[in-house]
Amino acid sequence: MLTDWQRIAALSGVWEIRRTHGVLPLRAIAVELPDKRVCVYSPVPHAGEVAMDQLRAMGKPILLAPNAYHTLGLAEHAKAFDEAPLVASDRAFRRIKNKTKLSVEDLRLLEANLPPHMSLLQPPDLRSGEVWLSIREAHRCAWIVCDAFVNFSRLPATAIGLGLKLLRMGPGIAIGATFKLLLQDRRAYREWLLAKIAEERPTMLIPCHGQVVDDDELPTTLERIVKNRL
Repeated sequence: MLTDWQRIAALSGVWEIRRTHGVLPLRAIAVELPDKRVCVYSPVPHAGEVAMDQLRAMGKPILLAPNAYHTLGLAEHAKAFDEAPLVASDRAFRRIKNKTKLSVEDLRLLEANLPPHMSLLQPPDLRSGEVWLSIREAHRCAWIVCDAFVNFSRLPATAIGLGLKLLRMGPGIAIGATFKLLLQDRRAYREWLLAKIAEERPTMLIPCHGQVVDDDELPTTLERIVKNRL
């Protein structure tokens, strides 16, 4: 398990830190922005002082809660960076505010700070209000996602591993059964997702749970998974 922020080698100005919650692996991603700002996607709990100092050196954070349920690290980061805005989607706003008692701002604050090669993707018809970050560099497109996809290379030989298998959360890239429960209109989400894969052709997937994927065949893989699972 990483103890502090590490660069994701295939992308410029993108860092990751990994922690666990119980047995579930968690990843946060820091993305350098213009004007000495940095977006922290899904801040993890128990980051530690070394990691906070590293983050401080990167720039002034904008904390992005990627959905209504990834809240564990928000209070810790808000305390360490008391002037850092916390942003979330409209659908996630109310639960995050009630859960954390923190001030939550509109995603437009973050969008105004994104460089041209980055954009926010807001999947429709998700009760969780999940938001993704898309980064395009040269002939590469990377998607940073929260719970929409997981990628566990193997599942533990335990009751928890069996539970994950029954929920169809791996091994490999997967759309878990619990995520599907958050879909208000499965067909609309499926059509949007297939269209977005065809448009952006992501070759890199950086999930909050599981291994990073860097593969030119990723668009084909994602299309197959979406068609089979949705």
